[in-house]
Amino acid sequence: MKRHLTTTALLGTATLVLGAMLAWVPGPAAEAQAPDVLKQIQPNDEMLKNGATLFAANCASCHGEQGKGDGLAAAALNPKPRNFHSKDAWKNGQTFAGLYKTLEEGLPGTPMGSFNHLPATDRVALINHIRSLAKANYPDPTAQDVETLQKDYSLAEELAAGGEKALIPVAKAVELLIAEDAPKQAKVKQALAKLKAGTDKGSMLISSSSYDQERMLTMLVNSGDSWRGNVQDFSKMVMYNAEVNGFRSMTGSYTSAQWSELQNALKKLL
Repeated sequence: MKRHLTTTALLGTATLVLGAMLAWVPGPAAEAQAPDVLKQIQPNDEMLKNGATLFAANCASCHGEQGKGDGLAAAALNPKPRNFHSKDAWKNGQTFAGLYKTLEEGLPGTPMGSFNHLPATDRVALINHIRSLAKANYPDPTAQDVETLQKDYSLAEELAAGGEKALIPVAKAVELLIAEDAPKQAKVKQALAKLKAGTDKGSMLISSSSYDQERMLTMLVNSGDSWRGNVQDFSKMVMYNAEVNGFRSMTGSYTSAQWSELQNALKKLL
């Protein structure tokens, strides 16, 4: 038996189709905003100066002062920090929208976290400083970039408001931090108890290599998996600030074989 659509059903279906079509078409308001926002994200001397200051404070320790991926913390990171002078292996691309997406969301699975705690105006300044490090590598911002960022992050509204994020009460912030840190603390306590009870060669090596086992384990847990890769990078991370990290300074005299043995013992523990 054939089914006949009523006029109401046809109108409803047409409305849904039309709505779906319109969802992909920028409205007059978005089109009107695009040139103004595009103008706001263009670099100027003041913005570049601010971007350089932000880069030194937030990025240079990993990416290096010149953005070549050779900062002091780079040795302990896996994968290595981005070299902004290179065109290779960009996850979000080198467009303005791609750079903004990386700062907004971070890169899951890498040490690169989100920088969306910075105001939108600061992120724009930071992006333009990065682009200035190797101008030929980065295309100029386009209206398409603006449209994408407006759709995904309401860029126009954030820039109009200075990009300030809504603040939460201090007590709530502390509560969230404690909740976030609890699993890490539990992992440290579990590993510490296992280490103290251990009598094997690996446990003995870990204990003799550190003067403060809790501090040492906390540092490793907070580092994620970055210390589990190359043994040379692991040794550099430990020796960069050994005593602050709970290790004994005498670990600096370890051979490659001893470093490898220590890293493997810690992998088993954690």
